Amino acid sequence: MVVRPGEPNIGRGFTHLDLETPRLRMTCFSGKWATALDELLRVPDIQRIFGPAYDSVDTLSRSPENPREFMLISKASARCVGWTQLADSQYLDGWLDLRYVMHPDFRRQGLCKEGLRKLVPYALDQWGFPGISAVVPAGNLPSQALANALGMQPLCHPDVEARGKRLFTFDSKDLVTGSR
Repeated sequence: MVVRPGEPNIGRGFTHLDLETPRLRMTCFSGKWATALDELLRVPDIQRIFGPAYDSVDTLSRSPENPREFMLISKASARCVGWTQLADSQYLDGWLDLRYVMHPDFRRQGLCKEGLRKLVPYALDQWGFPGISAVVPAGNLPSQALANALGMQPLCHPDVEARGKRLFTFDSKDLVTGSR
């Protein structure tokens, strides 16, 4: 089943989701994207932030489709330019943690912000989670600026700060009130 924005709430049990923006196609990660994700995770600048690639291409290629993990594909080049994931939060019960990475060649073009501005409200509205958080390294000012641009607010959390990171949050209530 392919689910498109605007369809009824599908909860947590859906199998596929495609989202589009003017410049991006975001599609659920599956094994067919293994090589693209492996190449992205092996970029030295990305390894510096995320650490060594976590799985081999062979392991990734056998991965089932993950409806909360997206490949960001440039419509202009048809190239994989980034990856994002909405994982269960480590710090806020019932919330989602937003993780993202962009290939260095495609940073500072607004692509990540464009994609996440589509994904974050959709996830909160359609999936029923209370909020989304992002854990960002304290020295990663571009990612902190992105979190702010998405309307996320910093939240003091001792466990996060002890790891040299900052926690940013976006509460689903803000979608209704429009306060962010």
